[in-house]
Amino acid sequence: MKFSTAIVTISAAVPAAKADEGGVNCQTFRYAEDHPDCAGGLVARCYVSMEGDSSGSARRLVQNNDGSVVHSAPSGELTGMLPRAEVAAAAASALEGGSDFELQVPDNGKGMTGMLGMLDLTRDGMTMDVTDASELTGAFTLINAFIVDDPGVYYKVVCPAQSSDLQAAHCTYAASDEDGNDLVQCGEEKSLLPTENVPSTCLDELYDVTLKAFEHGPHFFLSATRRGGDTEGRDSCPRNVAFDSKDGTKKRAVMLETDLEQLPGHALGAATLGDLLRAEGEAAPLSDGDYDIVDKNCATYARDILRGAGLPETEELAQFYIRNLEKNPDTLASMRLALGRGRSLALSVLRFGRNEGWLEQVVYSQLEIAD
Repeated sequence: MKFSTAIVTISAAVPAAKADEGGVNCQTFRYAEDHPDCAGGLVARCYVSMEGDSSGSARRLVQNNDGSVVHSAPSGELTGMLPRAEVAAAAASALEGGSDFELQVPDNGKGMTGMLGMLDLTRDGMTMDVTDASELTGAFTLINAFIVDDPGVYYKVVCPAQSSDLQAAHCTYAASDEDGNDLVQCGEEKSLLPTENVPSTCLDELYDVTLKAFEHGPHFFLSATRRGGDTEGRDSCPRNVAFDSKDGTKKRAVMLETDLEQLPGHALGAATLGDLLRAEGEAAPLSDGDYDIVDKNCATYARDILRGAGLPETEELAQFYIRNLEKNPDTLASMRLALGRGRSLALSVLRFGRNEGWLEQVVYSQLEIAD
């Protein structure tokens, strides 16, 4: 019997279980390497930057004997290859009503031999573009938000027809948002948003600016979210812009909203995109050569941009810095060590006496808080 090409939608009767909300979800790969419960790095997902359009328009499974296990060979966090035989076996199980699926991810891309992550997958809502659904020997494509703990990211898995060709032994996968906009790991070259990709008509648009923090580290950066939404990319203005710096370069990208929203932040006010880009242009980038844990770091880089854009420096801003620093005793120890090396640092005591604490004095000395 021959089958014509068809789109098959597969759904489970029971919705996928939610991740445990009681602890750190290391499988999001958005935490510092030294976090005791995580092996992942400080990473988030960003949209692929496209010329003339700045709108920006691999996880753990619990292994069991009854389910299907697929082993990932990532070339990046959101792209890579999967063994065709394992994908076909899992797809066949899904077609027959199976519900237990796993993805085994090696070493989170960090090169740590023997480190494995297991991610829960769901078939609920999966679509399959297939020529012969009875044997899956021909080419087929699967699309779904497969990762149970990460429902906002969709994966497209493309499998070639079965053959003896070594290249046909693997399927490829790539990630996107629900609307099909491509995603890559923030910091990858394709995620960077050059000035020429931002239409000049966007420069007068208002953006709500927030100081964001990856809590484990911590790592601070500025995010600017377009006021009133992104109009679904119709005018090619970025829905948001994240400003960061590393290795002597300035890094600007459009982040996946779910990654951005889950991070703690302090609202700073509104500024035009043009003012923010100008302020970023005037800020000195961070490099290993001039990095200083007290005087020149991610916090001061973010401060330089917000100050250049005319945004207020307030008591609340200082307390946001302090709260996130206090969650990281190793960083505090490094700061105290740096302060004790005989360096000449004029610490302002501003509104409080010297007995209020050295951390408060350091943070307040870096800000210009109006009376």
